[in-house]
Amino acid sequence: MLGKQGFNEWAAEYDNTVRESERQGTYPFAGYSDVLTEIFEAVDEKQQASILDIGFGTGALASALYNKGHRIFGIDFSSEMIERARKKMPEAQLVEWDMADGLPPAFDGLFFDCIVSTYALHHLEDADKWKLLKQLLKRLAPGGTLLIGDIAFRTTEDRQACRNEYENVWDGDEAYVVFDELETALSNIAKCEFKAHSHCGAVIQLRPECPFCHPVYDLEQRIVFETANCWFLQHGKAQGVLEGSGVIVPKQHRSSPFELTPHEWQETQELLGLVKPFLEKIAPDGYTLGWNVGEASNQSIGHSHLHVIPRFNDEPYAGKGLRHWLKKPENRRPGQGREER
Repeated sequence: MLGKQGFNEWAAEYDNTVRESERQGTYPFAGYSDVLTEIFEAVDEKQQASILDIGFGTGALASALYNKGHRIFGIDFSSEMIERARKKMPEAQLVEWDMADGLPPAFDGLFFDCIVSTYALHHLEDADKWKLLKQLLKRLAPGGTLLIGDIAFRTTEDRQACRNEYENVWDGDEAYVVFDELETALSNIAKCEFKAHSHCGAVIQLRPECPFCHPVYDLEQRIVFETANCWFLQHGKAQGVLEGSGVIVPKQHRSSPFELTPHEWQETQELLGLVKPFLEKIAPDGYTLGWNVGEASNQSIGHSHLHVIPRFNDEPYAGKGLRHWLKKPENRRPGQGREER
């Protein structure tokens, strides 16, 4: 795998290398133009979009979008690649940065209509790819899309078949995406779609799916309190049932409270300390606090969330909480406990 210096040295010949591989229809760049064209057309449907390009290289895709009036932001770890790209896009905000470190401080607080990455992510190991993609999904503006064009395969069998065919030139240091594995890694977080453009080139589209990973996407949901790792959220629909109801959620996608880190546990407690005086303004008569974990408990969203529910003496279900179903004979599992006489 080429390092930073290797990419600096390769920058002058990169486009020629791609062009020759594509002309021959061979690994690794077969289908390259079709991949970039699909991404370009998908992004260009938006008007004057803010676009973040991860590993933009010589700027082939980014400069085409730049010339259509879109606002371009980008990172690449090769100073030579950046120099070439900057000549094509003098007003673009381009930062020398290693994507293995996430996003640079220069982009803190920014959200993007589209995030794209072409022929770059295969330089990260799978675990690092999934981590980066989860971070990038959080930086999409409402309605945003993350588009990946790369050497990629639908299944491990497809990847192995390509490796067998090109074993003499296969780069074993690069970690090519297998869509089935990506879809599993991002389950409940993003809707994933795959479109092949050759035996080794594909476009993968990701759209955020989890309402707690991306709370700003739901216009009825608001962030009331925030710490470094957690939010207290309230939703408009819930307020119409029990005023003040909300949830404390970790910003990172955790399936259950059993997965919370020590910092997330601590900040959950900190948020409870902020939430209680905030809710005292509506003078509740009590509270129900709790997690649902798994389908059997009616967990409807696969992102751990602590319910914080003010209770009132004049509500129809006043006095009914856990004990209501915990001790109901109708809820006894078959063969468990004593039968009622």
